[in-house]
Amino acid sequence: MLTSNRNILIAAMPKSASSFLTEMICSTFLYRQAFLVPVHAGREQELDFQKLETYRNLYSFNIDRRNYVAQHHVKYNYGTQYACRHYNLFPVVLVRNVLDNLRSFIEFSREVYDPNVPEYEKPFPSFLSGGPEKNIKDYTIHFHLPWIISFLKSWSYCRTKHIRVSYDILVNDEGPVLKAIMQVCAKSKFESYKDDKAFYEEVQKIRDVKIKEKKSIRFNKGISGRGRSDYFSGEQIEAINNICSISVDKKTYEDWPVWDGLSFTPR
Repeated sequence: MLTSNRNILIAAMPKSASSFLTEMICSTFLYRQAFLVPVHAGREQELDFQKLETYRNLYSFNIDRRNYVAQHHVKYNYGTQYACRHYNLFPVVLVRNVLDNLRSFIEFSREVYDPNVPEYEKPFPSFLSGGPEKNIKDYTIHFHLPWIISFLKSWSYCRTKHIRVSYDILVNDEGPVLKAIMQVCAKSKFESYKDDKAFYEEVQKIRDVKIKEKKSIRFNKGISGRGRSDYFSGEQIEAINNICSISVDKKTYEDWPVWDGLSFTPR
C-alpha cells in the first residue's frame, strides 16, 4: 500500500453490531466497504486472497484511492494473520456477552426464517419451525455457541497489534471506539479535527443520521443485558456454562482465561 493509513478488518461475533460499526467507519473515516470473502451465506468465512489482491490493485493503480473496511465472522488463523500483515489490514475484534448474543441470534433467526431456502442455509432445522421456543433455544445453545467459543479462542492467539471492543462499550458510546481505531488506522484524518469535542460531535451527528435513515442495517435493539434475565431456563444456563466451562454471569469476557485477562476497552 502507498499510504500510511490502514485498511480495517472487523472480525466479529454474529449479532455484535458489526454492521453499525462498519457504517460509522465508512462515514467518519471516509472509507469504503469491502467484501473479502467469496460469498456469505451459511459457510465458514475465510478471507479470499484474490479479493485482497483486487482491492490492493484498485488502490495501487489509482482506480480508487480510498482505504476500506470489511466486516466478517472470521476466526484468527495463519491465513488471517498473513492477510493482515501483507495487505495492510488492521484487525478490530468485536464481541458480545454470550447470553445477549444467544438471545439476539435466536430472535434474528426466527425473524429471517424462510421455509423456501435450502435446508443447509436455514438457521435451524425445519422440524423446529413452529414448535416450542425451548427447542430452538436448545438447538442454538448446542450448535451456535461452540462456534462462538472457537472464535473467541482463535483470536486469543493474535499477538500482532489489534483492538478488542465489546458490544456494550460500542452501543453505549461509540465515540471512544472510533477514536481509538482512527488514531491507528486513519491518523491524518483524526488530526484534521481541532479537538476531541469536535470529533465526538461529528460522530454523534453521523450516528443520528444513520439511525434515522436505518442505515445501520441490523442494529436492532442496542440493549445490553437482554439475555441475563429469565430468558433461558436454569437447565439451559447449566448447558451454556458447561460448553463455556466458565460462568456466563460475568458482564464481559475480561476475566476469561482465553483472553489472558486483557480488557475490551479500546485503547
